[in-house]
Parts: sequence; structure tokens; C-alpha cells
Amino acid sequence: MKHYTHILNGASLAGVASFSMYLLVFYAFGLNPIGPIKFLGVAIPITFFVLSLKKYRDETLEGNMPFSAAVTPGMLFSFIYASLTAALFFFFMNYIDSAILDLNKLEQLKQLGQTKDLLIEYLGKEKYELAIEELKNMQANTLAISDFFSKFLTVVVFNLVIGAIMRQTLNTTALDE
Repeated sequence: MKHYTHILNGASLAGVASFSMYLLVFYAFGLNPIGPIKFLGVAIPITFFVLSLKKYRDETLEGNMPFSAAVTPGMLFSFIYASLTAALFFFFMNYIDSAILDLNKLEQLKQLGQTKDLLIEYLGKEKYELAIEELKNMQANTLAISDFFSKFLTVVVFNLVIGAIMRQTLNTTALDE
């Protein structure tokens, strides 16, 4: 794992920065950090990944990084980043302040209430009531796992694009001359 030190450090810093953004959004602005506003924070992992991948390419791979060499660091970065953020979020909701969970439940219940007629028409009254009951019983682990997958998949897509952009292979014909 020492080979991926730059990637692991960048992912850890991105996870802590993202969690800090959660707290800022919730406590400073009173908004739900798990709602749609969380996609504004996608710049955090992208910035850290670009910096980490550049350092990894230049120092560890000595400037030669084909796209295939960027995939593993991208997956590793995504997993560490999403895991750390979800773990910090889970522990915060369970042991410090569960107000974010309550706010998320209220917003989702409000959204279900606004589309009640349409959902009952398509799903049926029993399934609608089951969805309401499950939402009321949602716990921190469910929200943290959902946030993990959301972050992981989003960052994987961005990392593949960034890896393709940052790939760099040495020109061996220039070295032979």
C-alpha cells in the first residue's frame, strides 16, 4: 500500500474536508447536507484527486501513467473517501447530534406528501404507507450507507474521466534518438 501513499492521503483529506462541509452546511446555513446541496461539494474530492493523482503520476510512476494505471488509484481514492465520510457521518449522527437525520426524514416525508396522489396511483396505498413507515423508521446507518454509495459512484465516474485526461506516457521514440 505504500505505493499508493499519495492517493490514500488525498482521499483521507478529502473525506475530512467533505465531512467538514456537511457540518458547515448544516450548522451555518441550516440546510440538509444529505439533500441535493451535497453535489455542490463534489469539487472537494475532485480537487484532492487531481492533486493526489498528479503527485502519484510524477513521483511514484515517474511521469509514465497510462489510463490503466489511473483506474486502481481512482477506485482506491473513491472507496477511502466515501468510507471515511460515511463513517464520520454515521458516528456524528449516532453519538453527537441526530438532528441531520431528523431534518432528512422531514424533507423526504414532505416530498412524499407532495407526490402522494401520484405515488398511490402507481404504487398502491399499501406500498405508499409502507414507504412512509420505513422512512419514519430510518436510522443513521441507512442514511450513511446511502451517502456512501452516492459518493462512491459519483467520484468513480469523475475519477475515470480525470484519469483519462491526466494519463501520460513517455515518448519512447524521443528517448531512442
